[in-house]
Amino acid sequence: MIKGDCMRRKDLRRLVYFVILIYIIATIFGFFIILNFNDEDFTFRLFFTLIPFILAIPAAYLSWGFQRRMSYIRALRSIYIEIVKTISNSIEYTFFEKPQEDKFYKVLISLESSIDHLRMIFKNKKVKFYKFKCENCQKEIYSKTSYKEIECEICEKKYIIKEIKKIEKVNLFIYPIESIKEIYKEFDRIRVDKIFNEREIVRKKLVTLWKRVRATILEEFDRVIPTKIETLALTEKDIAFIKK
Repeated sequence: MIKGDCMRRKDLRRLVYFVILIYIIATIFGFFIILNFNDEDFTFRLFFTLIPFILAIPAAYLSWGFQRRMSYIRALRSIYIEIVKTISNSIEYTFFEKPQEDKFYKVLISLESSIDHLRMIFKNKKVKFYKFKCENCQKEIYSKTSYKEIECEICEKKYIIKEIKKIEKVNLFIYPIESIKEIYKEFDRIRVDKIFNEREIVRKKLVTLWKRVRATILEEFDRVIPTKIETLALTEKDIAFIKK
C-alpha cells in the first residue's frame, strides 16, 4: 500500500481512463446538444460557454496525477539505490572470515536506515492470518496461508492449518517488504561474535531474500523492453539463474 501523496502505476492508469471517460461523455453530450438545440437556445449557449472548463479541469487533474507519479518514482528510485548498496554490502560481508567490528555496525545501521526509508513511501498492509496456539509450548503461531505446513519455532511441532480445530482469523498490518527485515535479523543474530557460523548458507539465504526485495520494488517502476539485447553464450548455470 502506498502513502497518499504518491501515485502508483495502476492509480495513474485509472486516472487516465477516468479523464478519457469524461471527455467521451462530454463529446456525446455535445453531439446531443448540437442535434437538438440551436444557437438561440439557452442550453446550447450554456454548454458552449462551459466547454473551456470541461476541457481544462480534467486536463489539470490528469497533469496533477502525472506530477505525483514522477515525484513517487524519483523518491522510490533514490531509496532503491540505497537499498542496492546496503544489501550488496550485507552479502559482501559474508565473504570475510574475520570482518572488523565497524564493518558489521556499518551494515546493520545501513539496513535499519533502508527499512525506515521504505516506510516513507509504503504503508503497512492489512493481511489476513490464521492464529492458533501450539499444543506443546502454548506459543501463539500466525500463518498467512492455510494450505502449507507450519512449524512451531520453539518446540518444532508441525501443523497443518486445515486440521486445527481451534483457530482464529485475524487481520494484521505488516511491513510490505518483509525480506529486507529478514536480512536485518540475520545480522542481528551475529551481534556478539561478529561472524557467520555458516557463511555460505547465510549468503545463499541473503541472495534469495534480496531477489524477493528487488522483484517487489521493481514492480513499481515503469520499465521498458530494450530495443536490442546484448548477451554472450549462456550456460546451464546462467539459465538456471535467470529462471530464479
